[in-house]
Amino acid sequence: MAIAAFAAVIGFTFSGCGDDDGTPSTTNPPGNTGISVTLTSVEANGANATTTLLTLTFGAAIEGLSAGDIAVSLTGGTTGLIVKGAFVDSGAPVYTLAISGHTSGGGANVTVTKTGYNISGSPKPVTLWFNGSNQAPSGGGSGSHVWEYEDNAEGWEVKLPQNSIVYEDTIERRVCKGNGPAHLPHAEERFLRYATGTPGLDLLAINGGTEYSVSRGSANLSSLLTVNGKKTLFIPAFNRDSTQTAVTDYKPVTAVVLNAFHDPDDSTGFQGIEAVVFLPGSQLKSIGPNAFENTGMESINIPASVTTIGEYAFSQNKKLTFARIPEGITLLDKHVFDGCELLTKVSFASEKNLLTVGEYAFSGCVKLDTITDFPKRSITSIGVQAFNGCVIARFEIHAQVNTIGDQAFKDWDGTSTKQIIDVIGKSIRTADAKWGKDADYTVPGTPGLTVTGGWRAGVNTNTPFRFEIDNPY
Repeated sequence: MAIAAFAAVIGFTFSGCGDDDGTPSTTNPPGNTGISVTLTSVEANGANATTTLLTLTFGAAIEGLSAGDIAVSLTGGTTGLIVKGAFVDSGAPVYTLAISGHTSGGGANVTVTKTGYNISGSPKPVTLWFNGSNQAPSGGGSGSHVWEYEDNAEGWEVKLPQNSIVYEDTIERRVCKGNGPAHLPHAEERFLRYATGTPGLDLLAINGGTEYSVSRGSANLSSLLTVNGKKTLFIPAFNRDSTQTAVTDYKPVTAVVLNAFHDPDDSTGFQGIEAVVFLPGSQLKSIGPNAFENTGMESINIPASVTTIGEYAFSQNKKLTFARIPEGITLLDKHVFDGCELLTKVSFASEKNLLTVGEYAFSGCVKLDTITDFPKRSITSIGVQAFNGCVIARFEIHAQVNTIGDQAFKDWDGTSTKQIIDVIGKSIRTADAKWGKDADYTVPGTPGLTVTGGWRAGVNTNTPFRFEIDNPY
């Protein structure tokens, strides 16, 4: 396969000498008559030091925005080449993007394009800092050349003589730098290799050597790179055997195995993981049971390719505040986010495919008040205590639901949080007949019910249930 084709897989492009600065077009794709949103500001951190983070503020939230929708191009003689890192929804409409790769201060343009949106105010200029300076090189000198090799899989940088070899498997770039006006960075060569992720990970060939699985291996807390002040675990997208040398030998990492990064006694310090980054080009299919249980991660953006998430996969992550669920998930297994007591927002990539929320899936998520694009019209089963203790303001249940487990909404409190459960296409009588009656619950304006078990059991008696068909007892 041609190198350019491999580059496309992982989201990198090639450039050489010439005037093209690689700035993407700001024109929306043909036929895009989507939602109008304004990019109101872009701010860079690192004043009097080095910029490592851009903060983008929009006039409204952009659903599904990712690093791939953002381009950062250097301007005005600023040297280097921007490499994008972790992207975080900091509470829409504010987002942050980690960056590295610039080798001087100066300017950059930030361009945002997203299918379904018309984004005005883009590109937006921003000033970058490098080693205490926000000025681009002024030129002068004899025009001698320095070749810089950079290994950006985890943000590492190493400067070596021209013919040196960088042994880390990654995407390497070599930029010809000069110290005179005629010798500003003008030539670049990309050596397409693949990022190995955090050192020490155990990568095992599976499915006849066509894919790899990943687990902790010998990695420990000291193996983790600190990015934006957070101990970060990098999960590779590709791997090859240590005896292999060809680019074509790389195969995708498709599985995070059972208990992959779960460390119950914290012998490796992995309970201190604060961020997880899946490297560009991820083709991950499955995240095994307990894979990331009881870490310190603060958010998780599960790759779009994932179709299976095992039970307890992200449970007991006490610092987790945000999770994004990909489109291909049909089952949220039992206890998957159980005990994530700071989880406030869950975003679904699609409203179409989810069929089952397993028992205790969000139990104990006592700050969970926002679920965006919940697949309310595809869901057919809600497990026992699936949303126990959540504080979602409004929750819809539709007629296609076949099963709702006992105490699915236990400890919901209509008095303190004004939570409402809308039952669409069901009368009170038919809902209780299908899913089981509740215990000691009074429907507003109707006689009290004293029955046992059922889907409404444990809900505060002041929580309103609104039925599309009004058929009270």
